[in-house]
Amino acid sequence: MDETLTTIPAYFDGEHIRLKVPYVLQPNSKLLVTVLEQPKTDPEYQAKLQRLFALAGIFKDDPEFDAAMDYLDKAWKEWTPPDSA
Repeated sequence: MDETLTTIPAYFDGEHIRLKVPYVLQPNSKLLVTVLEQPKTDPEYQAKLQRLFALAGIFKDDPEFDAAMDYLDKAWKEWTPPDSA
């Protein structure tokens, strides 16, 4: 049986790979993970981002933090990158 490759946009939140679109995976599905290298960015920005990811564990039972993270997650899922030239 031939295998079909399906590309699903996703991101890594510092702990888990999160799909940006709904997709049902069966248990033991075979996956290929491709990491898209991000352009070099300001080290200060990267440090702030890492601190934000670390806060997810510290504030795991904080409803306001959860709401903020849900807002960011929703905004990320709705974001569409511009078409390349």
